[in-house]
Amino acid sequence: MNQKSYMYREDEIRKYIPSSWSSHPEYRIVIFYEGFGKWFVGHGMKNVGAGDIVFIGPDTEEIFLNDSVFFENNDLRCCWSVLSFYDDIFPVNFRIMPECDEIVSVLDKSRNGLLYHADEKLRQTLVALFDRFAGALGLNQILVLNEILLTLSRAGSGVQVSPSKSDASAKEQLPVYRAFNYLLKNLSEDIKLEGVASFAGQNASALCRSFKAATGQSIFSCLQELRLNQASRMLIESPLGIPQVAVECGFGSSTQFNRLFSKKMGIRAVDYRKLYQK
Repeated sequence: MNQKSYMYREDEIRKYIPSSWSSHPEYRIVIFYEGFGKWFVGHGMKNVGAGDIVFIGPDTEEIFLNDSVFFENNDLRCCWSVLSFYDDIFPVNFRIMPECDEIVSVLDKSRNGLLYHADEKLRQTLVALFDRFAGALGLNQILVLNEILLTLSRAGSGVQVSPSKSDASAKEQLPVYRAFNYLLKNLSEDIKLEGVASFAGQNASALCRSFKAATGQSIFSCLQELRLNQASRMLIESPLGIPQVAVECGFGSSTQFNRLFSKKMGIRAVDYRKLYQK
């Protein structure tokens, strides 16, 4: 890419997507045409497949892990298009311009990873806009990009992958945010509901209700997901043995960890490590 290019499109076809934690200085919108796997953003994870669209903001850590079948001898492959851009393309004061409210909103949400399990109409619309972008020049590319961002902001089906960290100083006062923050900082500990509720500043019953309403998960379902996501990362990046990984991530035993990991990830922890470290 020319370093002076503030917007560009790239198309990729590979047997599988390289698996390593990375971040990019630009915004990236990705349409998946073929392939499937798990997309990790920060402390969250979602399944991604053909037809899905992801939107990731700048300097946000992410990794995509193909399912193990892509590493076997078969005809499966991954095919995707990426539209990358910097916010330098927008007017200097665009964040305080009412006309840009929708675009600012979707840009901010993308910093936690946005996943669209797109219906056929949305997918076809974005594919057509991507093609228009590739054929446009100069200001026309900016106009098409604005149309893409407005389409995503109005889709209503975008799900944030990583829990929001924006406006942390204000959200720290909210019980749900405080509960999530407590889980995140104490993954290796023996966490009790009473301890979470005490930290959150809300009685246990009320916290369970508000947490489920805000996240769609129970507190301990969320805790298990956070621990498994942390373990997934440690299996790739850490030299620790699997029993040590289980302990560091707060599991009662390696047997329990292996059972839960296989159920969630569809592959044994030992095979997962061999696969992705390789």
